[in-house]
Amino acid sequence: MVGQEELQKKAQEIYMHIEMLNKEFEQISMQYDVINSKIEESAKLRKNVKGLIAGEGFSKMGSGVLVPSTITDDNSFLVNVGRKLFVKMNKAEVDKHVGERIKGMEAVLPKVMSKRKELQDNIQRHMLELQTLQQ
Repeated sequence: MVGQEELQKKAQEIYMHIEMLNKEFEQISMQYDVINSKIEESAKLRKNVKGLIAGEGFSKMGSGVLVPSTITDDNSFLVNVGRKLFVKMNKAEVDKHVGERIKGMEAVLPKVMSKRKELQDNIQRHMLELQTLQQ
């Protein structure tokens, strides 16, 4: 027969494990949200690049600040391709580059979702185990 003290110790271990799984679940959920946000941002970028026309307007500086600007060539872009390496591209090249980035991020989503589901299942399993110990 298992003593009350041992049951409490086991319940405490399970509870700690659940807390750890919950934190990992939160992190994975945040990763999922960030990836989705980056996909949406990249899709919006593709649309903006396609619709860009030469002329005067305002460019975003960040934090709600805009600066007057003039676009003289609406088919010439400098694109950060990683490690602060900038490459000159035209609209079609930018569209292809951003499209490939989107595909890469979309390929990661099922893996993140799978890990999230696995964590969720583990949390539920441990919760059931904790409930049976407390009965």
